[in-house]
Amino acid sequence: MPYEYDILISYHPNDDVSADQQPGWVSSFHRFLDRLLTQLMGQKPSILISDGKNNPGMSDKAIALISILSPAYVTTVPCVKESEGFYRELLHAGKLQMQNQHRVFKVLKTYVPTTEQPDGFRELIGYNLFGINLETGESVEINDFFNNEVEGTYWLRLVDLAHELYDLIMEARGKKKEEVLTVEGADEYIYLANPPRDLAIQRDVIRRELQRHGYNILPNQYLNVESSNLEEVIKSDLERCKLSIHFISGSAYNKDGEQVKSLPTVQNKVAAAHSVWKNQQVGKDHLAFPRFIWIPPDSKVSDEQQKLFIENFKRDAQMVAGAEVLSIPLEELKNIIRNELYEINTRANSKVILQSESNNEKQQVYLICDKMDRDEAKKLADHLSVSGYEVIVPELTGTILEARQLHQLHLNRCDAAIIYMSKVSEKWVNSKAHDVLKSPGFGRIKTMKCKAVFVEKGAKLHDQMFLKQNGFEVMHNKNEFLSEVLRPFTSKV
Repeated sequence: MPYEYDILISYHPNDDVSADQQPGWVSSFHRFLDRLLTQLMGQKPSILISDGKNNPGMSDKAIALISILSPAYVTTVPCVKESEGFYRELLHAGKLQMQNQHRVFKVLKTYVPTTEQPDGFRELIGYNLFGINLETGESVEINDFFNNEVEGTYWLRLVDLAHELYDLIMEARGKKKEEVLTVEGADEYIYLANPPRDLAIQRDVIRRELQRHGYNILPNQYLNVESSNLEEVIKSDLERCKLSIHFISGSAYNKDGEQVKSLPTVQNKVAAAHSVWKNQQVGKDHLAFPRFIWIPPDSKVSDEQQKLFIENFKRDAQMVAGAEVLSIPLEELKNIIRNELYEINTRANSKVILQSESNNEKQQVYLICDKMDRDEAKKLADHLSVSGYEVIVPELTGTILEARQLHQLHLNRCDAAIIYMSKVSEKWVNSKAHDVLKSPGFGRIKTMKCKAVFVEKGAKLHDQMFLKQNGFEVMHNKNEFLSEVLRPFTSKV
């Protein structure tokens, strides 16, 4: 059934009041979101603005609900009734999610305690579109949307929200998102612990970086630090993850000199125990569950007690167990995380390939082909197999990072390589030729017996000078017997 609206935005009228003639907060939010979604969708979304006066049944008319929470909103019956009604209608109909995407979103204009939020919204991870006063820890409402200081607190989160809504709307409309390259960490999880308030922006940066590479982030639900089963929930999430990342600052200590029982410290404690247990199950060559604890090098510690807390934390063997404690710029942290994930996948892929190579006496030929040429290249692979070669083809179903790592491993271990050209471009062929030439840098030790390019009939390879100068055999298929076309290659292998 087609929906009448893409989005229903529920708000309190007081949150759209402006002291001057400028648009109010909600009007500005609506305008910015409309522009972002128009850019993503290629057309204007259908958005309905409501101040709590809509009738029941809106869950059948709108794909998504955005509730803009504020102290005024959560204490106004019509507003709360609208949000809770939408949520309950979806819950009772079993339609709260669409292809694992939630249809209800909460945006916080300013801080609202979780216990005061509407039913069903307390468990949702919200989009906090407010700032934090680092000295007092209090929330600060954002009204100057084009100030450089609000880029991380407002705009990055608004862009995230727009992308979430875009995916949901496309799914509801039955339109698949435009095909993109499979990203590195598809179907894999990273535990990105909740940060102290003063490091929320930095965590957002890391989260966006990991999500851009396809990794799923846990926790993906609200965690109550007073919950009796909090540690069990954290441990369950950790079991699904490849590694964990934690954020520590002096705000974990209060003015009275007593350590605050905070979610970040509980998560770190549970992750430390989990890491120790996991790492005891493997050898000493590498960690089964790596952890990173990041303490910003330029953090402004408000008093000596907080500074002492950080120093003691670094020396606490139990708190830093299984972890690498880093006090480096954020960009360097991103690089270290990326390298660690690369190493984890490389170890896993190396193990798979080494197992497959055991007791294999055949000459291995690596047939390098693109997805668009896979079907046509099969006849070449079949011919080589029948001729007694072990044919390796690229992994085209995994993640980009995994495929790249396997590509390098295949280049390290094969006896010879053939680059297949039919529909691919000459630029693609040359890039793969460069990979072959760079294989010693990937760890290749033995000399490659032959490297070649197989050009299918109809394909045009205009410049062969680079290939021939670097020792590639260039073979053109002119509907002759494959054994004859391949003779320059097979005679060397």
